[in-house]
Amino acid sequence: MTAEEVERIRAEMPSIRDAVIVSLGAYAGLRTQEILALTWDAVRERVLWIDSADDGQGRAKATKTRLARSVPIIPALAEDLSRLRRRSCPATSSS
Repeated sequence: MTAEEVERIRAEMPSIRDAVIVSLGAYAGLRTQEILALTWDAVRERVLWIDSADDGQGRAKATKTRLARSVPIIPALAEDLSRLRRRSCPATSSS
């Protein structure tokens, strides 16, 4: 999938949350279970710290490889995450 196709899909998403899900998969290469388990604590300044996945019942489990990893945050993803954070937790978005 090209970056243009990803951007077109992101633009068609009904919410910023949905756009972030697309970005996390397309730009960060996260698996669905990793996206579902992601918390704001895992979002660092320039990387995502991926150390768990969702077990399908809302509980955290080890990732597929059982290894933690850092994933670079590219500008398009950083912008989406920033917008989502401002909407999700306005009291902490400046920290």
